[in-house]
Amino acid sequence: MIEEWVGDSIEKHGVGSLAELPKVPEPAVWDKVCAEAGNCLGKKCRFYNDCFWQAARRRMTAEMFSW
Repeated sequence: MIEEWVGDSIEKHGVGSLAELPKVPEPAVWDKVCAEAGNCLGKKCRFYNDCFWQAARRRMTAEMFSW
């Protein structure tokens, strides 16, 4: 379910928030996939370039400064 949601969110330019999920996952599952400022290593993370959350942040920043 979460993998499908990520794919759909990328195509629809979603932000990857819990509110966008069609069904709320079990808390243990969400804890493994959520990304927040407190648990994100940012550019130090080995998954940074492929990270959905970081990609959404980059898109948001680009859109903010493209006007």
